[in-house]
Amino acid sequence: MFKILTPVTIGCISLLLAACGSSDDSDLNASHYTLQAGSNPLYAEGVKSVKVLDNEWDYSSELSDYQDRAGSNVDFSEYQVLLIDLGVRPSAGYAIRFDNITDEGDYVLVQYSIMIPASGTNCAYDTALSNPYLFEAIRSKKEILIREAMEESACSSGN
Repeated sequence: MFKILTPVTIGCISLLLAACGSSDDSDLNASHYTLQAGSNPLYAEGVKSVKVLDNEWDYSSELSDYQDRAGSNVDFSEYQVLLIDLGVRPSAGYAIRFDNITDEGDYVLVQYSIMIPASGTNCAYDTALSNPYLFEAIRSKKEILIREAMEESACSSGN
């Protein structure tokens, strides 16, 4: 059985394929990766913070507050590590969503969203305290600037 593709679907597919073949160096989406993420650090202070780590010693020192094993190797001659820690939150309904990273010439702009529990719904979240955090390796030695947003999480289908 064949499906007929609408012009809108064909247009979307074309845009996606064109983006894959783009040589635009200002979009660094492929130049970052998550090193570690979680919601229950070992010894973190419980206070919201964002830090840029540009050497192995600082990375290892910070990571030891979040996990009891060695972290991934990072080439600090090309990368920096961004640590986003939301601090203690009243439930498990909070998370970090890494949205975008772009090279703006003199600096790199990182955009992420704090995902908060949906209000006015019957979503069920674990009521235990959580402390969402994220270590993201960013391939750049430029200054890193942050743009933060807040967005409600959609209930999962099981809630």
